[in-house]
Amino acid sequence: MKILSKQFVPVIFLFLAIAFSGFAQSSKQQEKKAQRKVKELNELIVSIDTTLALTENQRKQIFNLHLSKMREYKIVMENGGSKESGKTVFKKYYQKINGVLTLEQKKARTKAKKIIKNKEANVKQEEPERVNEVSARSENSEASLTKAQQRKAKRKAKRKAKKKNKEYNNLKK
Repeated sequence: MKILSKQFVPVIFLFLAIAFSGFAQSSKQQEKKAQRKVKELNELIVSIDTTLALTENQRKQIFNLHLSKMREYKIVMENGGSKESGKTVFKKYYQKINGVLTLEQKKARTKAKKIIKNKEANVKQEEPERVNEVSARSENSEASLTKAQQRKAKRKAKRKAKKKNKEYNNLKK
């Protein structure tokens, strides 16, 4: 009996170590994502006016709100929550984050989002043959976009060009 218990102790210890490392890893990933979200928000605001950058206090508050949002969303979804209940969580925290920003920062954020939305709408309206021209022109004006938004726009342009090439090759056959 003592031999069996000696064999199970390391197995139980290993199991607990794996379980806790998974939790720690998940927590680290959430922290990285929250930091990225804070950085993207700051870049969005600064793209309009550099004097409106987030203060250190605002960064900490928004970081903590993002962490809380992710944790609450995870709990809601694990308990069988619907997409609507998930959206409710996001809306609640969006309002809290908005409460941390000053009026000028809110205006800058809204203006930057409108600019991005208009640029994306303009790209959608362009003819498929001119996708490469649009991406080349937009590279010059991308300084006001965040790096993540720039990467997204480039990937989108590449996908469109690839799709157009496939269609052209199919017509050739």
